[in-house]
Amino acid sequence: MRNAARPANPEALRERKRPGSRGKKSEERPVTAVRLTGWPKAAAAAAGMAAVGLLAGLYYQSLWAGLLFAPLGLFAPAAVERELENRRRRLLREQFKEALHCLVTSLSAGRSVENALLSVPDELKVLYPDPKTPIRREFELIRIGLVNGERPEDGLRRFASRARLGEAARLADVIAVAKRTGGDMAAIVRSSAALLGEKMEVEREIAVMTAGKRFESRLMMAAPFAFVLMLTAMAPEYMAPLYGSAAGYLILTGGLAALAGCAWLIRKIMSIDV
Repeated sequence: MRNAARPANPEALRERKRPGSRGKKSEERPVTAVRLTGWPKAAAAAAGMAAVGLLAGLYYQSLWAGLLFAPLGLFAPAAVERELENRRRRLLREQFKEALHCLVTSLSAGRSVENALLSVPDELKVLYPDPKTPIRREFELIRIGLVNGERPEDGLRRFASRARLGEAARLADVIAVAKRTGGDMAAIVRSSAALLGEKMEVEREIAVMTAGKRFESRLMMAAPFAFVLMLTAMAPEYMAPLYGSAAGYLILTGGLAALAGCAWLIRKIMSIDV
């Protein structure tokens, strides 16, 4: 009877009520996650299958090869989602930088961390009038947590987990340490905003410096297909041995595999983390 009358743990109740909760860990869908559904997903898959099938058919000079490779185009929606997610994440980081400036302004006016975070959503309305702006939605969630007695660093950590934003997680750690040890919170957040701005500036410079190389890599990936098609159209007798024997198809497949490996390697080299 005592166990039945014992009040439930509020943390456990919140964990049970949280959507998608399983035990202590819960998977929260990132704000930056993009999911294609309905006709956009079908259109991306159809376009991917058509493009892959056409390239394979022209490369192997065979309709059956085009039909065999066409299902690979079903991965096109995932690639589109990944690209859109990366774009939204970059946009969210820029918006987070503006939110940091609003937070620094409030802290410089003498407010506490909690009150400064409570005022950030109202200041973001001026910069981003659209209520569906990701950064506004996130800071509204942080404000709701603060109103319900949550610590500021916990709300920021949840935001970092949902948005996959390492800068927010580092800011949460800095605030937690500063609250325990004491210090000028405004100066600490200001330095964090400055570091984030410098990091974004470096990433922007790297993107500008590598833009030409990225374009060249795309040309290099398309050149073998154009070369094979040109030789097939201009000198069919020269390319006939490749399309008239099993060894020729093996050579074509080996070249295609090597090209795919080069594309993967170029992508890894171009992915520079700051």
